[in-house]
Amino acid sequence: MAPRWRFIFALVFLGVGGVCGEGVGPLMRRAGTVDRSNRSTHVTLDPSRKDGRSAFIQMGSGVDRCGARANHRCAKRHIKQKAHIAVYTYNLGGYEEPRGFQVPCVPDTVDAFLFLDARTKRKAPKAALAYWKRQGWKLKIVPLEDATPYVSGERLTSKYLKFTPPEWMERYDWLVGYDHDMTINLQKLPRFLEDRDDRPLLMLKWYWRDCEDDAFKCMMWEMNDMLTKRPEYVKSSRRNIQHWKELMRSLHEAREAFMPPHYYESCIIARNLKHEKAETVRNAFEKIYNMSHDIQRDQFLLPYYLWRHDLSYELEALHLDEMQEQLDMCSVPTKRKRN
Repeated sequence: MAPRWRFIFALVFLGVGGVCGEGVGPLMRRAGTVDRSNRSTHVTLDPSRKDGRSAFIQMGSGVDRCGARANHRCAKRHIKQKAHIAVYTYNLGGYEEPRGFQVPCVPDTVDAFLFLDARTKRKAPKAALAYWKRQGWKLKIVPLEDATPYVSGERLTSKYLKFTPPEWMERYDWLVGYDHDMTINLQKLPRFLEDRDDRPLLMLKWYWRDCEDDAFKCMMWEMNDMLTKRPEYVKSSRRNIQHWKELMRSLHEAREAFMPPHYYESCIIARNLKHEKAETVRNAFEKIYNMSHDIQRDQFLLPYYLWRHDLSYELEALHLDEMQEQLDMCSVPTKRKRN
């Protein structure tokens, strides 16, 4: 579906076509380009620091760095049973340095996949890719999606993998995807998921501010912040995001108000594919991917589509400290530039 008609269809689908109708045509005819030159960083108060000092966060990450944490080599795998968990991450478009460190060992009950485009694989150090393989990861090459006037092909491919991964991955019980500049302890993952087997979806709560009382306010705050103070984050789809923001505000003020209980970071997502609501999650994620052709930032889309599909109270939204304590989640600063 062409970008302009996809966006207009979304407005009609939401049932408020008149809210943002004026100006939608010119908006969709105006093409943008993705700014990859601005390597902006920003300073934020790191909530994990007990001394209250500001921490310098590179490229917008807010997760503690792995640092010199030990990353043990894998012993030879002995496959005694079919893996029921699939883990994957992706490195596309040369935005991140293909690393040869902090790659978690894959246990026997997990299959792990590193998705690369052909150019990234060709440029990656052979020693780095060999290290991923030694740690039990399988390399998968994917073609890049075509860019739209609002979203680069590399970014759109990452959204495709995040929200609509290949069908062959649906044979697993759990599907866990996370950004390439993050890592978790895969040895701890099976127990972590087993304890949450009654949930269709596991998400990470947005951790930059306390959103427990008003997640909608946090969503609006971040949209405003990127539109006004961090424009490089939304440059190519700025007009679309402005319209989306006003649309969300209108829905929030409607009779049946849009009031999401959580705002999310999407750097890690776990889907329970055997849950009775797995198909509902799939439908919601397909809509998010569809809208990701026109809007760069999926965190602006997640609250609405999860709410509309009645998943907001079915999923489990975890705090960052829970992920750090239970899965040893940490960040690996490998980004070269902003996508």
